[in-house]
Amino acid sequence: FLKGFEQHLRVDGLKDNSISSYMNALRSLYREARRLGLMAFTPGLFDNVFTGSAPTEKRSLESDVIALILSADLSDDPRLALSRDLFVLSFLLHGMPFVDL
Repeated sequence: FLKGFEQHLRVDGLKDNSISSYMNALRSLYREARRLGLMAFTPGLFDNVFTGSAPTEKRSLESDVIALILSADLSDDPRLALSRDLFVLSFLLHGMPFVDL
Protein backbone atom coordinates (compact mmCIF):
# COMPACT_ATOMS: atom_id res chain seq x y z
CA PHE A 1 0.00 0.00 0.00
CA LEU A 2 2.73 2.48 0.98
CA LYS A 3 4.78 1.73 -2.14
CA GLY A 4 1.67 2.31 -4.26
CA PHE A 5 1.10 5.64 -2.51
CA GLU A 6 4.72 6.60 -3.14
CA GLN A 7 4.33 5.76 -6.84
CA HIS A 8 1.11 7.77 -6.97
CA LEU A 9 2.95 10.78 -5.55
CA ARG A 10 5.71 10.36 -8.16
CA VAL A 11 3.13 10.25 -10.98
CA ASP A 12 1.71 13.49 -9.57
CA GLY A 13 5.19 14.99 -10.04
CA LEU A 14 6.38 15.16 -6.46
CA LYS A 15 10.12 14.96 -5.81
CA ASP A 16 11.94 12.73 -3.33
CA ASN A 17 11.98 15.22 -0.45
CA SER A 18 8.25 15.96 -0.76
CA ILE A 19 7.51 12.24 -0.82
CA SER A 20 9.72 11.79 2.21
CA SER A 21 7.69 14.43 4.08
CA TYR A 22 4.47 12.55 3.38
CA MET A 23 5.97 9.20 4.38
CA ASN A 24 7.46 10.60 7.57
CA ALA A 25 4.09 12.10 8.49
CA LEU A 26 2.45 8.71 7.92
CA ARG A 27 5.17 6.99 9.94
CA SER A 28 4.54 9.42 12.80
CA LEU A 29 0.81 8.65 12.68
CA TYR A 30 1.57 4.91 12.60
CA ARG A 31 3.82 5.20 15.66
CA GLU A 32 1.17 7.19 17.54
CA ALA A 33 -1.51 4.63 16.61
CA ARG A 34 0.78 1.86 17.89
CA ARG A 35 1.41 3.79 21.12
CA LEU A 36 -2.35 4.10 21.65
CA GLY A 37 -2.85 0.41 20.94
CA LEU A 38 -4.83 1.05 17.76
CA MET A 39 -2.46 -0.88 15.47
CA ALA A 40 -0.25 -3.91 15.73
CA PHE A 41 3.48 -3.73 15.05
CA THR A 42 4.28 -4.37 11.38
CA PRO A 43 8.00 -5.09 10.92
CA GLY A 44 9.62 -3.21 8.04
CA LEU A 45 6.46 -1.29 7.14
CA PHE A 46 8.42 1.70 5.81
CA ASP A 47 11.49 -0.19 4.57
CA ASN A 48 10.61 0.02 0.86
CA VAL A 49 9.54 3.67 0.63
CA PHE A 50 11.69 6.78 0.55
CA THR A 51 11.93 8.47 3.94
CA GLY A 52 15.36 10.06 3.60
CA SER A 53 16.70 13.33 2.33
CA ALA A 54 17.83 13.81 -1.25
CA PRO A 55 20.38 16.48 -2.15
CA THR A 56 18.87 19.41 -4.02
CA GLU A 57 20.27 22.08 -6.28
CA LYS A 58 21.16 25.20 -4.34
CA ARG A 59 19.41 28.31 -5.66
CA SER A 60 20.72 31.00 -3.37
CA LEU A 61 21.27 34.64 -4.22
CA GLU A 62 24.66 36.27 -3.91
CA SER A 63 25.05 38.66 -0.97
CA ASP A 64 25.45 41.67 -3.28
CA VAL A 65 22.05 40.93 -4.85
CA ILE A 66 20.45 40.76 -1.39
CA ALA A 67 22.11 44.08 -0.51
CA LEU A 68 20.73 45.62 -3.70
CA ILE A 69 17.22 44.43 -2.85
CA LEU A 70 17.51 45.74 0.72
CA SER A 71 18.68 49.16 -0.40
CA ALA A 72 16.15 49.64 -3.23
CA ASP A 73 14.04 52.78 -2.89
CA LEU A 74 10.49 51.58 -3.42
CA SER A 75 8.73 54.47 -1.70
CA ASP A 76 6.82 55.27 -4.91
CA ASP A 77 5.22 51.81 -5.04
CA PRO A 78 3.87 50.59 -1.67
CA ARG A 79 2.82 47.21 -3.08
CA LEU A 80 6.32 46.57 -4.42
CA ALA A 81 7.78 47.73 -1.09
CA LEU A 82 5.52 45.27 0.74
CA SER A 83 6.63 42.47 -1.58
CA ARG A 84 10.26 43.35 -0.90
CA ASP A 85 9.66 43.46 2.84
CA LEU A 86 7.97 40.05 2.78
CA PHE A 87 10.87 38.67 0.75
CA VAL A 88 13.34 40.03 3.30
CA LEU A 89 11.28 38.55 6.15
CA SER A 90 11.27 35.19 4.37
CA PHE A 91 15.03 35.44 3.87
CA LEU A 92 15.60 36.29 7.52
CA LEU A 93 13.36 33.37 8.54
CA HIS A 94 15.70 31.08 6.62
CA GLY A 95 13.57 30.47 3.56
CA MET A 96 10.05 30.32 4.90
CA PRO A 97 7.90 29.63 1.83
CA PHE A 98 6.39 32.83 0.46
CA VAL A 99 2.92 31.27 0.40
CA ASP A 100 3.12 30.73 4.19
CA LEU A 101 3.67 34.42 4.80
